[in-house]
Amino acid sequence: MTTAPLPPSGSFIASVRSSCEASTKKAGIEMTPSSMTSFLLSLPHSTYTRLSLEHGTSSFPLNFPSPLSELNLLSLLALLNFGSSFRAPLHAFHQRGVYDTIRFFVLGLFLSSTDSDDLLSAKRMSEIGEGQVAGLMGGLPLMVEREHETMKGIVVGEKGGRLSELVGMVTGVLNETGRILLEGGWENLGEFVKEVLEEANEKTNDDAAASELFVERLVTKFPAFQDMQMVDGEPVYLFKKAMILLHTLSLRYPSSSTSTPQPFPVPSTSSFLPIFSDNVIPTLLLHLSLFTLPASSSLSQKFPPIPPASSNPLLSPTGPSEPNASVSAQEGPKSSSPLGGPVLNLEETTVLRAAAVYAMQRTVEFVREGGMDGVEGCEWMKEEVNETGLDGCVWTGGKERKDWRRVERFVGDSKFF
Repeated sequence: MTTAPLPPSGSFIASVRSSCEASTKKAGIEMTPSSMTSFLLSLPHSTYTRLSLEHGTSSFPLNFPSPLSELNLLSLLALLNFGSSFRAPLHAFHQRGVYDTIRFFVLGLFLSSTDSDDLLSAKRMSEIGEGQVAGLMGGLPLMVEREHETMKGIVVGEKGGRLSELVGMVTGVLNETGRILLEGGWENLGEFVKEVLEEANEKTNDDAAASELFVERLVTKFPAFQDMQMVDGEPVYLFKKAMILLHTLSLRYPSSSTSTPQPFPVPSTSSFLPIFSDNVIPTLLLHLSLFTLPASSSLSQKFPPIPPASSNPLLSPTGPSEPNASVSAQEGPKSSSPLGGPVLNLEETTVLRAAAVYAMQRTVEFVREGGMDGVEGCEWMKEEVNETGLDGCVWTGGKERKDWRRVERFVGDSKFF
């Protein structure tokens, strides 16, 4: 697939919205007022309030030596927020999902660092090898066993396997990003992010403009943030990792806080950012009947029949939920490990991720246009519902609700999500 060009300067976030809308409509993917209503009714006010700010990075039980150290860790976590197609083999190996594996790895880098050997520095990122990465990711295997070609009964080991592939991807992103940072004179990724936040704050007092500059700088500088593809000759922009980093920082260092001075000038993001589309949210939105695929499309043939919103049991607002249980405690025995959902090619993956972005955007527009006015118990939605809030509800709900958690996520290209 041809590499998409970067959007025009000053339009990176706007290009996510416009390209995802165009891709969704071109693919014939549709949503209706009734499907949006049913979806919104599945999220009671208490659920939305509890989950809307949950994106997997709310807090870490660590003592950071400085605010910049914490900023660097959060930035690295966003950089490595990918690998969704490895969910099934990771669960089978150590009963830990993709995001938890990446988080475990980043925390391992932090805890293994010393004053003289900072594993989160640009220098160490640029030179880290697959063996160390595999070890810090929980001892992921780099070798697979096979029978010798000519010697019957003899088993030999060779490099390979799905988890070795993930280790190679993580190592490659770290090496590449570390080299870019060193060439630019930054000691770590957090130092670059701090510089961009300060530049945005100096140039504008507008949150939207500051956010736009942040995303543009990050995406332009580092290939690992260039989450964009060509589909049917048109570019589709998603930029999940860059936007989720910005939103994470906005939650961690809220500009609205008056009681505690913040170490970094981070714009407020909740009112205008699109969702951070991975494979969890698009899969769930499809199975929650928020949008429908054309029956004749090849993409539709890869998923089981989805019931209409009016009779979809996954839309019950009282579905099984375990708000006080940790994700790791819900994994269950190895026999319950996920099998992996439909395997999609890069174009299909991009189209479905784009559809989730536009579906959430359209749902919020539906609320603000008065679509839920007069619906009992929904008076709060017009003032409170936004895209990042819905993102948190669906993503975290997909881990907490037993029925949502059983929905197998599609397996697609994993370079950016």
